[in-house]
Amino acid sequence: MNRSGAHLTQKPLAPKPLAQKLRVMLVDDEPLARNFLRRMLAKDDDIQEIQECSSASEARERIQQCCPDILFLDVKMPGLSGFDLLEKLSEEDQPVVVFTTAFANYAPRAFDIQACDYVMKPLDEDRLFLALDRAKEALRNQLRRARSPFRITVADRGRNIRLCADDILWMAAEDNYVRIRCGRETLLVRSTLNKLERDFKRDVLLRVHRSWIVNVNSVKEIRQTRNYQYTLVLADGTAIMSSRRYKHSLRTTFQI
Repeated sequence: MNRSGAHLTQKPLAPKPLAQKLRVMLVDDEPLARNFLRRMLAKDDDIQEIQECSSASEARERIQQCCPDILFLDVKMPGLSGFDLLEKLSEEDQPVVVFTTAFANYAPRAFDIQACDYVMKPLDEDRLFLALDRAKEALRNQLRRARSPFRITVADRGRNIRLCADDILWMAAEDNYVRIRCGRETLLVRSTLNKLERDFKRDVLLRVHRSWIVNVNSVKEIRQTRNYQYTLVLADGTAIMSSRRYKHSLRTTFQI
């Protein structure tokens, strides 16, 4: 039986619920399409908030304010198109995108920019929830990538040091180097934050900014500032401002 109560011949296993409730935004100039999306998505227990915008211009402003996790986006609208909107968003503001449109010819371009799904109008409930499940899985994958690593060997000014992820307080990018705080010692390693993030194999380390990774167990205080950004105060007194790009993994990890 599907969410509307209709019987189906086969029922797929339900995906695991997300730990963090989701914010969804609907961007479509057609009120009937927005109403259908809202009614259907309101049935999903993982969704906490649904915002509506009737134009891409309106959405551009509100995305920075409410930081949606998933964006259901029409392609052709008066003024800015759905593609125009995505081009104008910063990397940090980019949500997971599901296009909803009556035009099949834009699908290749949508997947070129890594849209999660492309749903054709008239909208169908089962197809819509398939797209939603794909969007949730994309968010889970983002979380897995954002979380860090385990134990590696690093070179610090002539020394080869066996580094355990549990001993790290934080790592900060500095040009072609990464500064790593371990207990009372600070290492300077010729590497990149992205490489170290890939090399480790444990989730005790969390990416919170393009230039910062922190040990989740070293975070002593979290202060929300603005636009779903947070200041993290660590055990050694270091204060780090997170970026909106990593808001979902941060909110999920710390349950905030």
